[in-house]
Amino acid sequence: MNQELLAELEVLKDGRKALLEPYFDTNSDIYHCLYKYYNSPSSLSLHQSFFNVQYLDEQYRLIQNGNISEDAKSRLSKKVIQIIDGMESSDAAPSTEFFRGIFEAKRQVLQSMMNVSKEEQQKYRQIVFEYDRDKFLFEKMFAEELAKS
Repeated sequence: MNQELLAELEVLKDGRKALLEPYFDTNSDIYHCLYKYYNSPSSLSLHQSFFNVQYLDEQYRLIQNGNISEDAKSRLSKKVIQIIDGMESSDAAPSTEFFRGIFEAKRQVLQSMMNVSKEEQQKYRQIVFEYDRDKFLFEKMFAEELAKS
């Protein structure tokens, strides 16, 4: 029993490490998104959701690959599901394929939403560039016309 408990604690320790590791790495995507999308709350929220899904997916992967009993895997998987669903309890842990399918689908949706957000930002920058260019050209032509008269 003690060996099994130690193995479960080791899996949880690895999960905690996976959660904290990106925050210690200053080159992490987490920090880049915080600064890049500071003025865009919807994009920032989208990226935060994406990181949450990645973290929970990693937790589940660690549980399934951990050197623990099937009963412990099921119990810990239920806890991850409770976190995801925000539920008080969960009666059954879904199969690995089902769980992975949920995460993969959510990851794909979030990734496509982030791509749309990125495209919108690129379009906005293009519009700002064209506005600044046209304003400059207009002011230049206006100054030239004033100089002629």
